[in-house]
Parts: sequence; structure tokens; C-alpha cells
Amino acid sequence: MNAAVDLSQPVHVDRKALLYSALCTRILTMEMTPGSTIVEQALCEEFGISRPPVRELLRHLAAEGYIELEANRSPRVVALTCHTLRHFSLAAPLIYCSVAQLASVRATPGEIKRLRANLANTAIAIAAGNQSSRTMLENSFNLEIGLIAKNQCLLPALRRSLIDHARIQKIVFPRTDDECAIDDVNTIHKNHESLVDAIERRACEQASQIARANFEIMRKRIIDYTSPEALDVEITI
Repeated sequence: MNAAVDLSQPVHVDRKALLYSALCTRILTMEMTPGSTIVEQALCEEFGISRPPVRELLRHLAAEGYIELEANRSPRVVALTCHTLRHFSLAAPLIYCSVAQLASVRATPGEIKRLRANLANTAIAIAAGNQSSRTMLENSFNLEIGLIAKNQCLLPALRRSLIDHARIQKIVFPRTDDECAIDDVNTIHKNHESLVDAIERRACEQASQIARANFEIMRKRIIDYTSPEALDVEITI
């Protein structure tokens, strides 16, 4: 069930913005499962807005890659298939490394400060075992680096990749009590800290290498998830 949204706020609150934020969060954390139907009327009732702005927002989400719109069918959360895993694995390292290099050239002290604040909050989420919060914070971290890179060609590709990144991460890091998963999560976080250090020092090549190293952790977990070792079971006939 979707988490309830608190609408007991001043009248001037932008409910359309609340709806956008809620849908993005629900999709990225897989509270709304891939391929699931989105009921417009339910959103209207939950957020207290009419259908026209809801439909406008759904078109915007479709353009960003969060949902799929087809004629004569209800909107659906974008699917997550074996093809998604393949496309993500091919494109993501190119995007992440390029963005990290550009961010290293263009980052300002204020932007570095925001990245470090994000990492501090992520560390709290990791320590609490709050996977959904960690997912959203890491998504914000990666998006912030894309914004720092200031490249209008790369940013849309990064935004689209991060939708799949968050959902794949939710699948390949399914438990918070798995020691290997915990080690990988901590390694990714430490790499993020090193990445910020590299960006601050204008170390473009090192920033790219760190971004690639983090992606390789994801790639390995994808492979382990999709091609697990066979069970060692003795079969007698």
C-alpha cells in the first residue's frame, strides 16, 4: 500500500509538486512495482487535485522515463526486464564516468558542500538500515553530480539511467542483514566520499575511475542475481 501523503498544510502548497515527488519516490523505491497500473482517479482523490493537472504530470513523468503511456490503456510504471538490465549495464558506466569528469572541472565550493551534506545523511540511513532512504539519497547524490557537470546532453541520459539504477539496486541489495551486501553498500559510500574529494581537487581521471569502480560493484551484483550458482544437490535415480 502506498504511504499516505499529509495534505494538512497551507492552501498555497503546490499539490502537483507533492504528487510528482510522491510518484517519483514510490517508483524509485519500488513501492509501485514495475509494470503496475496507475489509477488517475485514485491520485486525484489522494492529492486533492483534478484530472487535467494529473494527466499533465503523467505526461511529464512519461517523458522522463518513469512511466509508460499507451493509447487506450491506463498509465503504467515503466517495466524492468532483462533488456533493461542489459541496456543499463552498457550505458550507465559511460554516463557516470563522463558526468564525474565534467563535475570535476565545474564544481563550486557550494556544490561540494551539498554533496558532503548528502553523504552525511546517507551514512545515517546506512547505519539505520533504511534502504529506501539510502536509495533516495544516493539517487540525489548522483543527480547532483549530473547537475554540477552542467551538460544538457548528458543530464537527460543520467536522469533516465538513475530510474533503473535505483530499482535495480533495490533488487540486487534485497536484504539489510546480508554481510556481503552490507560490505558492498559501505564500499559504495566510501567511494562516494573519495569521489567528492577527487571532484574537489579537480582530479578528473580519478573521479572517472571511482565512478567506474562503483558501477562494477553494481554489475557484479547484477550478474550474481541473474546467474546464481547452482545448488549442490545430489540426485539419485
